[in-house]
Amino acid sequence: MINRIRLTLSQIHRTTGRTNLPRDGMSIIKKLSQQHDVIINTSDKGSTIVLLDREKYIEAGQKHLDDKQTYTGLPGDITDTTKKTITINLDKLKEKNLLNEGNRAAIRALENMKCATDIPDMTVTKELLDMITHNNVFEFNGKHYIQIRGVPMGNIIAPLYSGIFMGELEKKLIDPDAEKIKLWVRYIDDIFMVWQGPQTDFEHFVQQCNKLHPTIKFTSECSETEINFLNMTIYKGTNFQTKHTLDIKTYTKSTNTQAYVHASSFHPGGVGKSIALGESYRALRTNTDPQSPKCSPIEGIR
Repeated sequence: MINRIRLTLSQIHRTTGRTNLPRDGMSIIKKLSQQHDVIINTSDKGSTIVLLDREKYIEAGQKHLDDKQTYTGLPGDITDTTKKTITINLDKLKEKNLLNEGNRAAIRALENMKCATDIPDMTVTKELLDMITHNNVFEFNGKHYIQIRGVPMGNIIAPLYSGIFMGELEKKLIDPDAEKIKLWVRYIDDIFMVWQGPQTDFEHFVQQCNKLHPTIKFTSECSETEINFLNMTIYKGTNFQTKHTLDIKTYTKSTNTQAYVHASSFHPGGVGKSIALGESYRALRTNTDPQSPKCSPIEGIR
């Protein structure tokens, strides 16, 4: 399949580039950008454009920032002061030879990984973590704030930090019902599990999970035939009857706008071909049935 696609792509000759939007679309965007009561932004998911009423956007944002347990206001921009403080602390650690090449990123972060004499005391790790997690300053509507609980999206350490935290939390989730949980797979905050037991016991399990932490809450979807997980639908297909194994097929969210770069865009020619190849590999990886219609995503971006 991949070789056929490569051959097809090699026969495509790119025409002269042009803008991705028609002239009318460009004109509308230009007019909208001059309207101060409208905010133009990209959606969180789905790769589409969202138009927001500025007044309502600010109102919703301010309501979110009124959570005094998570955010606190600042008298002004403290970025320069924070930079100086962090630089001073890093210089002190460097003078003590505690920021060498082997431990600069996270100083091997976890206590149970300390197996060599050149690993510094864990107090250094705590100092570095404090610098990263306690200085989350930002501006909204002309005012400055600092996040005092949790780690904001976009923080360089957020994925690792949240992954370690969820790893500790899930131990508390699994242990009481280990006999009924036959499989538990987590990617960041998405979990796929196989539960062997009554539906009522599962619902009780979810309720108990939501009591473990004040700000981390779980929602659940369950089925005896199929379930969506990440970019796959995991289901009981023909292989379940013959081999007792589950099948997978490509899952596309309803919010997906299929917004791919047009072939005549000003992007380098290799970009369009890479999209086609990437989608083809994705189809092969996320489908156990080669005859499945889901195994031909190229048709959707032709």
